Amino acid sequence: MEDFVKRLKEQMLSEFIRQDRRGVYGFTQKLMAYNSNKIEGSTLTSE
Repeated sequence: MEDFVKRLKEQMLSEFIRQDRRGVYGFTQKLMAYNSNKIEGSTLTSE
């Protein structure tokens, strides 16, 4: 499990540095923005 978390962190950091929004980092950013806006009552959709 620790190996998985380490690899996931490395992948996300790599995508962040490259500003690559197609992978895990982009998915996480969209998911977090959707959840944050949902809590605040915004009309942002997951699409």
